[in-house]
Amino acid sequence: MQELVAYVRQGDVVVCHSLDRLGRDLVDLQNLVKNLTGRGVQVEFKKEGLVFSAEDSPTNTLLLG
Repeated sequence: MQELVAYVRQGDVVVCHSLDRLGRDLVDLQNLVKNLTGRGVQVEFKKEGLVFSAEDSPTNTLLLG
């Protein structure tokens, strides 16, 4: 995971099958998504149909939890 975070750049899209595949636990997942979107990286979860970006809505943030 550290390699992914170090590699992605602004404008990249990280596509993940589901929420449980990206983080070890909820706090780790939230921090990772916040870190990536804060750097201009979009994060997509296919199974849940969620997309997170720098312009996230409060609803998306709630669904992440």
